[in-house]
Amino acid sequence: MAKKLKFDLTNMSTSNPVDSVEIYSQALIQGGSKETFSNILDVKDKARIRKHNFGNVLQADGCSFNAQGAGELDEKLVDACAIKVNVEICQETLETSFVANQMRAGSNSADFLPADFQAYVAAELARKMSADFETLVWQGDTGSALYPLALCDGLLVKMEDTGSGVIGTTGGAITTSNVIAALQEVYDALPEAIVFSPETVIYVSTNVMQAYKQAIAAQSAETYFVKNAEPSFLGIPLVLAQGLPASRIVAAEKTNLFLVTDLMSDFEEVRILPMLSTTGDNTVRIVGRVKFAVDFAYGAEIVLW
Repeated sequence: MAKKLKFDLTNMSTSNPVDSVEIYSQALIQGGSKETFSNILDVKDKARIRKHNFGNVLQADGCSFNAQGAGELDEKLVDACAIKVNVEICQETLETSFVANQMRAGSNSADFLPADFQAYVAAELARKMSADFETLVWQGDTGSALYPLALCDGLLVKMEDTGSGVIGTTGGAITTSNVIAALQEVYDALPEAIVFSPETVIYVSTNVMQAYKQAIAAQSAETYFVKNAEPSFLGIPLVLAQGLPASRIVAAEKTNLFLVTDLMSDFEEVRILPMLSTTGDNTVRIVGRVKFAVDFAYGAEIVLW
């Protein structure tokens, strides 16, 4: 019986390429740490963080009323930064790209952006906004010329201010060999008032979380095969803050950190506006606007590595 030979033929030419069905983008950092903060919403320009501490309310009993311990009512004023997104896509650009075969027929369609590509653009731009805001939350510095840091001051700039009252520790590069000692130093520096608070968390940068997991795995009977348990240190949850620079740790009550904005959904909302029917331009504009600021109430209840 004759055997049939089968060949897999691959067309290496570029004259008639095959389009990929999906559109791929670069990986982005996750913007989750800011979602743990206390929110001050509906802010257009400025916000006030109200603060109050009772004084010494206990005193020896007696027949007369003796006012004592009302404490101080104070506030901290926070300026919100107005930030926008303005992106424009030209019809001609799409007509010469690999999405051309998905575009609506004709050259005068106001809504020329392919539906699949429109959904992709909206979703990816929202992810990009969230990722950039995650960096801005921690590393923002209006004295910087870098994107996106120059847009607004973040928590580290405010915490490192000499008058912030934030508790500092040794600092330095964190590796697998010293991550437990670093976390121990941060833990030891926590004020007594918050060390056992259910609201207290420890925010760590990516390399700190990596070093912690490796250090824990090395101590396990099943080295490097440990379950993906929720990370914690002496009962305090570790929260991955990918916006933090390398080897940084911040310990605080979540309720002591504030995200100031107009509306939470603004961080992940963009609008796609066809311009042909309004200005006559063969473009689609993608816009987003958000008010943004971060701050804290009590620096003396924050530990910074």
